[in-house]
Amino acid sequence: MTISGPQPAFKVGDCRTTSHDKRSWHRVEADLVRRTGLKKEETAITSSRHVVLLNVQGNSERGEYFIDGRNAGFVPRKPGAILFVPAGCSWRGW
Repeated sequence: MTISGPQPAFKVGDCRTTSHDKRSWHRVEADLVRRTGLKKEETAITSSRHVVLLNVQGNSERGEYFIDGRNAGFVPRKPGAILFVPAGCSWRGW
């Protein structure tokens, strides 16, 4: 049986990706994406599996979050902050 993994994150904005490293451990997959820029960046994720986003470095101080098209409220994130997207949900934010 093949288990489909998360679809790649879709990012649009004035930020620039400087590196992208992908690793997997058994059924866990991780993408480490480093980027530069402080301007608005839009991200949209839809996955058949749970997705955990970890803010490793830098702050996210302004934005909007939507889950399945409904406003989910924005919470500022500092390094170490975690954002959880349940399986089967569409998350979009900036």
